[in-house]
Amino acid sequence: MMADAVNIELEGFDKMSFLFKNYEKEATRVVKSSLRKGANEVKKAQAASLPPEIKSLKSVLRVISVKKELLVLAGVFARGKQYVNSRGVKWSPWNLIYWLNYGTYAGRYSGHAFITARKARTASRQGGIQGTAFLDKATERAMPAAADKFEKDAEVKLDALLKKLTS
Repeated sequence: MMADAVNIELEGFDKMSFLFKNYEKEATRVVKSSLRKGANEVKKAQAASLPPEIKSLKSVLRVISVKKELLVLAGVFARGKQYVNSRGVKWSPWNLIYWLNYGTYAGRYSGHAFITARKARTASRQGGIQGTAFLDKATERAMPAAADKFEKDAEVKLDALLKKLTS
């Protein structure tokens, strides 16, 4: 589940190019910090959109910053956690959220481009979990607020960094 890319324009291109040419490490750290703040807005929206039956799984929603890249991800990352149902079967929370988000069998969400089609063995099966794309919709709704938060925070922090480094 990947959201569409958001193009962000920063005013003061000369200042930005000066910072990234001369102080790349410091400027990258500031931009990543601002990206994390924007990604937290997306994470909050995703947590609020979880269906009532899996509200307890909101702890698997995380914001992850990719090392050595100017990339921050918000979504379902559940390493090491497991959900145990009433029969004692252990499931990854990622699977449960994925199934509810995109559906299973005949209930697959039609708005999502699945990489693989249904296998011949299950193609005739009816029923299944009805996909609602709640995470995709929450991410779409939160993106403008996240971009706005990033722009404001980055502008303030980069201006402060520029003043600190040039004085």
